[in-house]
Amino acid sequence: MNESSYWWRLPGPANYVEAVTASLRREINVALCLPDYLLAGLPQAISREFEETRRWESLRATGTDEPGPVQLLSRSLNLPPGVIRNAQTLCATPAFDGRIIWLEVPDEAGWPAWREFLDEYQDACRLRDKPGRTVFCVALKGRLTLDPPPAGEFLARHYWQGCVGSLDITIFAAELFRQHPLNRQSKARLQKKATIAVAASLAQYDPLLVEWLALEPLERLLDLPAVKTLLRTFGQARGWQSDQAQEWRTGMKDEVEGIERVHSAVLALNDQTTEIEARIWSGQIGVLFPFIEEQRQIIIESAEDFSWTIGQVSNGETIRDEQELEINHIASQLESAPPAARWANQHLLRRAQTLREIRNRLAHRKPIAIDQLKLCDEINLASTRRNGT
Repeated sequence: MNESSYWWRLPGPANYVEAVTASLRREINVALCLPDYLLAGLPQAISREFEETRRWESLRATGTDEPGPVQLLSRSLNLPPGVIRNAQTLCATPAFDGRIIWLEVPDEAGWPAWREFLDEYQDACRLRDKPGRTVFCVALKGRLTLDPPPAGEFLARHYWQGCVGSLDITIFAAELFRQHPLNRQSKARLQKKATIAVAASLAQYDPLLVEWLALEPLERLLDLPAVKTLLRTFGQARGWQSDQAQEWRTGMKDEVEGIERVHSAVLALNDQTTEIEARIWSGQIGVLFPFIEEQRQIIIESAEDFSWTIGQVSNGETIRDEQELEINHIASQLESAPPAARWANQHLLRRAQTLREIRNRLAHRKPIAIDQLKLCDEINLASTRRNGT
């Protein structure tokens, strides 16, 4: 399965495809209102649902100097001479039945004639409501979404807006990063997970940005100046400008689970470094906080000849059970332990100190560097060996 086919099977994209196919099954014409940039494979995802029930045809809207919609569609029908060729005639002709016609509209030149035709065609469907009639699935991108055909009983609009969730983009990133060089390194478990999470956090809703980031080493994804350069280059390749209005139809923003998100490339073009850094941090924290918690429990249970102090700790907080000790408490108690206990647990002390530093940085909403992430993988490997797992 290729990447685009995989994308359209994920929950959010698949829900969009299902909504479109549901309209088509009810023999309602469909206008797809899409942003300028969309991962390939949408017509294939829709047509797959009709392989055994409908004839699928593809057309491309032509310029004003080409035959109009009715003339183009009538060519294969062998209509008798003198028959008026219009939308009602097409709808009433049995030879025209049983199709789904995918109409790609590349630019604005040929759209006015097709828009008028589709408005007339949905009226013809209303006048001659019959099973098996041909319906149109029209793909409108960017500026064309500002002028879609009128919605009605026999024409539905489906907007690609707010369709991608964080789960979709994370699963897609995980699939793409299966080919990443880190996957050949069995000892880099946390680096792999962080790469996926950071790429998904930066991409937000854009799988094409995930594809772009999947080509980069993790060092660049964690280096803020390098990430800004990558994102700025991505935005420039799309022709975006820093002073450009941020609109959904251009792909510069979208909703993710009900919250409006600006594209990371737009943030880079506008030097919004803090927000980019926050997205890197957001990706890291979902990977590293669970790891720190796991290691916290391992250290507590692994300490030799050591009694953890519970009760009131240094900040005045009351700890009733050693399992409640945070990594800060653990590191402090190991540091102040008697020499013999400290010597016996020096490997745990070093581990706790490293994790404390990482946790404190993350707690202040600051992402960690690649060197610290590699230390986490070393800690993970060492604890796995000691536990025999």
